[in-house]
Amino acid sequence: MSKLLLAAGMALICGAAAWGKNNVPDFRYPETVINDATKQIEKADKKGNHKALVDGLVRLSIAKSQISADYMPELINHVDSFAARVSDVRAKSLLLGLESDIVVAAYQHESYKYDSRQKAGDVRPSDPREWCREDYEDRIIELTDSILCHRTELLATPVKDYESIIAMPNGCPEFVPSLYDMLAHHGIAKINDLADSYSKGNENSAAKQCVAGIYASLLASHEKGSAPFIYSELQRIKDSENNSKAAEAELKAHLLDLADKYKDSPYSVEILDYLVDLDSSPRTVALARKAVARHSNYPRINALRNFLKRIDQQTMGISYSEAAKPNEEILIDINKKNVDRITIRAYSVDGIFDIRMKDLKQMKPMMEWSANLNADDRQTVRFPGLPTGRYILVPDFIDRNSHNAVIPDQTPTVLK
Repeated sequence: MSKLLLAAGMALICGAAAWGKNNVPDFRYPETVINDATKQIEKADKKGNHKALVDGLVRLSIAKSQISADYMPELINHVDSFAARVSDVRAKSLLLGLESDIVVAAYQHESYKYDSRQKAGDVRPSDPREWCREDYEDRIIELTDSILCHRTELLATPVKDYESIIAMPNGCPEFVPSLYDMLAHHGIAKINDLADSYSKGNENSAAKQCVAGIYASLLASHEKGSAPFIYSELQRIKDSENNSKAAEAELKAHLLDLADKYKDSPYSVEILDYLVDLDSSPRTVALARKAVARHSNYPRINALRNFLKRIDQQTMGISYSEAAKPNEEILIDINKKNVDRITIRAYSVDGIFDIRMKDLKQMKPMMEWSANLNADDRQTVRFPGLPTGRYILVPDFIDRNSHNAVIPDQTPTVLK
């Protein structure tokens, strides 16, 4: 969708544009940001101001990582130490989310090195620079489990409570209402980031199970048909897509069933918005029409209106051979959409053909012929034979909305 639901990305933890909504630091001067952030962290730590603590650590991490990637191992340990000792579970989860961002960034910075390295042993080295890819993946799964273990408290915390330090996507409070939702989608994104970075594209089964478990928890946390439920289900579907024809058919069937099941919810529009990019079957079109009628004021309903406009668009073109024997039927190939009757007029032309379509109204056709068409988009009709001469054949059809005759925009072939 770019669609709101499927393009949102959920990169809500870390990133210069995502943090520090109040008093946004100027990261062009990272040393200044580091000094200010360090003071903010010390002050917040003493006063137990967890939001300011999280904000300060994010600013510090961004600024240091902009100076050099060599700071990343230090940052990982620094953030982890604060996460280990804060008492507030919301701050703890946010800090672990920040740590997961840094871990993934460290891996991606030199992924080629970690991909080729063998696991050192049963105990993961303390220095991330000595890890292999499997170590990074294991650590992300551990962090994600720790982030989401306080599910009850995080679900009870509106994500808007943290808008002072996090600049969220426009649709976030509606589709991602709680801190749990935000961090859950963030955790999935980090696991996927790590998998996408691996050139061979292999995914650890533990990672797959972790992602599946998070989606199951998200879906169980919200009323069926609600905005966060549909958002999570669409994200789950997107993450599980593959390119096989069988999988595509199964996906279409699942989306159709979802759209039908939750047709009374305005958020079914999001399901259909995804579906119409894949399918234009009569059932999909019927569901789209009902959704437009039922949820006409939904913010993104125009996507379905545009889909239906394309579906309902009337088009037609004809082609025929340049040569025909006098008074013998002329075979005319028709390529049309949503047109059930055609009128063809034959105009006699002399010399070099140079007639504009607008001049046809002043000309009298040599012959006018009409026929009903079947439902096929492509078909052939037989036009009555014409005397010896030079002609152009000009079709028209009736527009369903204006009821006016429409002449297709095409240059006629001269028939001799």
